[in-house]
Amino acid sequence: MVRESWKFRPGTYGFHSYPRPAVTLKHLEGFVGPAAFHRAMRRFFREWQFRHPSSEDFIKSFQESVGQDLSWFFSQAFYFPAALDYGVRSVDCKKLGKQTGYVFGNGEPTLAPAEKEEKGSEDKAPYRSRVVLERLGEFVHPVEVELVFADGSRQRHRWDGREKWTVIEVVTPSELVSAEVDPDHIMALDCNRLNNSKRVEALWTPVAKAVVHFMFWVQNVLSLAGLLG
Repeated sequence: MVRESWKFRPGTYGFHSYPRPAVTLKHLEGFVGPAAFHRAMRRFFREWQFRHPSSEDFIKSFQESVGQDLSWFFSQAFYFPAALDYGVRSVDCKKLGKQTGYVFGNGEPTLAPAEKEEKGSEDKAPYRSRVVLERLGEFVHPVEVELVFADGSRQRHRWDGREKWTVIEVVTPSELVSAEVDPDHIMALDCNRLNNSKRVEALWTPVAKAVVHFMFWVQNVLSLAGLLG
């Protein structure tokens, strides 16, 4: 984004000078919060009105105002053509069986016989849920992940996003329904939101699968049209 105008390919200067900076600022607003963002923008305006600030001037003013070191963000968003794309690779949920354990007699471990289960106890068995997240772009960014369960409960997890993938495993009394990256939709720079969420396979209907595949191709066609236009 920070590049001399004459170095852009024909037809690309406008996009990188206006829409992309606007989306980057919208992303910043979501990440630091509206109040902190507006305070930082007001300070920058007061400091540099009727002058000619550089990118470094904006970065310095913004970081001082919000009180955070955001150099990791600005270096990727301003100076490198890095794509931001995080997604849910897979979700899985299994009911745990009764754990029998082992007993030690005569020095040899022996599988303990299963205790007689009470009527309805199987329905009370907990569930182990496994969610695999992945970073598909070069842009490294912390992300929030929300797990939604059948009883209506929700869990939030935070991933620093540094590795190419990570696994979240939880044991809960209710089965997992879905997992979603960036549930608050603050990551405006995310280049593909269609891979941000996934439902447990058993809960998918054929119609829902078809809709997702259709939307994937619609998004790609619109992106291509935007580049050609």
